[in-house]
Amino acid sequence: MSLSTQEKFKYSMQRIFSQFSQVLNLKELSFRQEGYLTIADMQGPHGSIQVICGPPEYRAEIFVTSVETGKRLGLPELYEIKSVRDWLESYKSTTEKLTKIEADVEWVFRLLANGLKESGEFAWLYK
Repeated sequence: MSLSTQEKFKYSMQRIFSQFSQVLNLKELSFRQEGYLTIADMQGPHGSIQVICGPPEYRAEIFVTSVETGKRLGLPELYEIKSVRDWLESYKSTTEKLTKIEADVEWVFRLLANGLKESGEFAWLYK
C-alpha cells in the first residue's frame, strides 16, 4: 500500500471515528501495519472491530468480533443476519464526492452505527 493510501485510510478512520463517538461504544482507535495491510483496531466492552485496508484493491474490509460468541464476522457472515441484510439492501450511499477509501470508511461506520443496531448480538456496540 502506498504511503499516500495508508495516510488517507488512517486520516479517514480518525476523522469518522470521532464523528461517530457519541453513538458507538468503542474506545480508542489504533493502527498497525502487517506487510502491505494497514489494520485499524477498535475495542468495545464485549467485542472489537477491525477494519483492514490493503491490496489488491485497497478497499476497507470490516470484521466484528464478539467476546460472547467468540465469532469473527466479516461482511459475508454479517449479511446472513436478516436485519443487517435488510439495512445493506436499503442503504443508499451519499459518498459520491469522496475518494474510494473515504467512501469505504464512511460506509463501515454507517454500517456499525445503523446496520447492526437491530441485531441484539451487537448491543454492546451502542451507548
